[in-house]
Amino acid sequence: MLGFNSMLDFLLMILCVYWAASLVAFIPAMIHIVRTKKDVKHKLVWLFICLVLGIVGVMIYYFIERRKGRLAPRR
Repeated sequence: MLGFNSMLDFLLMILCVYWAASLVAFIPAMIHIVRTKKDVKHKLVWLFICLVLGIVGVMIYYFIERRKGRLAPRR
């Protein structure tokens, strides 16, 4: 059975993996957010959401904002 220290180390490792994955997911989302033609407030709100919520925030951004752009007809 895992002791307290082993369980704490395991949870810390999971947290580090989540943080690293969040950072990897945040960078492309940040680039996309900054390059959009939206106003600055809109960009700052999405950057804050993606930064605070991590992977969940990036997924929310992808399903709300990126999907909107794909529905528009191409010119």
